[in-house]
Amino acid sequence: MQTRKLLFGAAFIAFGLGAIGTADAAIDPIRLYGDSVVFDVVRNGDTIGSQEVAFQADGDNIRVTETSDIEVKILFVPVYHFHYHGIAIWHDGALLDLQAKIDDGGKAATVTAKRIDDHLAVKGPKGAFNAATDLVPVTHWDKETLKRTTLLNSIEGKIEHVEVTDEGPDTVKTIDGTRAAHRFVYRGDIKLTAWYDSEDRWVGLSLKGKDGSTIDYVCRRCGPSPAK
Repeated sequence: MQTRKLLFGAAFIAFGLGAIGTADAAIDPIRLYGDSVVFDVVRNGDTIGSQEVAFQADGDNIRVTETSDIEVKILFVPVYHFHYHGIAIWHDGALLDLQAKIDDGGKAATVTAKRIDDHLAVKGPKGAFNAATDLVPVTHWDKETLKRTTLLNSIEGKIEHVEVTDEGPDTVKTIDGTRAAHRFVYRGDIKLTAWYDSEDRWVGLSLKGKDGSTIDYVCRRCGPSPAK
């Protein structure tokens, strides 16, 4: 069954632990979102899973734990599953350590990234390499990531090249109704649309699967709506 390749392919965006950003632009996710941000993953109108990113103070560091669970069914029969669990440790906007485990349709993988002196040591299914310490994983809860042109794919352990453009004011559907937001479009190795509210909170995401299906991340809990 080719569901995995047709549905998600390289564009599937359950990857990525959050990056707090560069040292001069670090954000406080606990202040922004509380203890977590949660999205339903919806394919062509049907909920197929969820994604949660949890934030926890850990001394002077911030621990970011991400869990994604996806299950696709055809005629009530499961034909594909995806599970991602990762933990990242950050200090003053710098990534210290990332450990991610992936089960992609029964195919297991591990991606790690560790700060060692003047480089980031990355290891994953695509091999091992050293990267600059300012490389961050694909993420969305930190709006600073929109400024990046290179990102780490933490499912495959490889670098992605992107260009993000600001498409202006828009609205996005959430569990609690429509929310005013700003729309940003990714092009390049990653193709998707992401939405942020006026407080810079991530509140929505949409992309196309390789089979032409529409995959939406619908905000279930992503911080309070901005005051009007």
